[in-house]
Amino acid sequence: LDSDLSVPLHEVVNFYKYADSFKSDADCIIGSRVKRMGSEIVRSASRHYLGRVFCTLISFLFSIDYYDTQCGAKLFRKELIEAGFTQPFTSNWIFDIELLLRIKNYTVIEYPLQEWCEKTGSKINFFTVWFEVLHDLIRLKRLQK
Repeated sequence: LDSDLSVPLHEVVNFYKYADSFKSDADCIIGSRVKRMGSEIVRSASRHYLGRVFCTLISFLFSIDYYDTQCGAKLFRKELIEAGFTQPFTSNWIFDIELLLRIKNYTVIEYPLQEWCEKTGSKINFFTVWFEVLHDLIRLKRLQK
């Protein structure tokens, strides 16, 4: 989970319930901030639309077909840790994408979060780091060849 706890801790229990409801043997469950009836997803419209554009670009570049790759809520089986985390990450800003590429041969499911609340006061502004994000995207794409 992200350190700001924009995803409440009780959502971890919901991850397991969600996977169990599908009788899934998922190796990884990633949170998805999709707003739907009964959920409480609170974030600015600009952040939502920038995220949608970014995820569409990621899907196009890397064939990663998840709704929300950048949500910080991810749960892994311990067996997956070696595949996902033993090598240093090459990207500074989009390590979520790099991680999903590393585990692409495993079963990953998305859990539509019940709660997520954008925390104000972030020191990171997408517009100030977009060159670095672009550089990371190019680097990852080259590594995929």
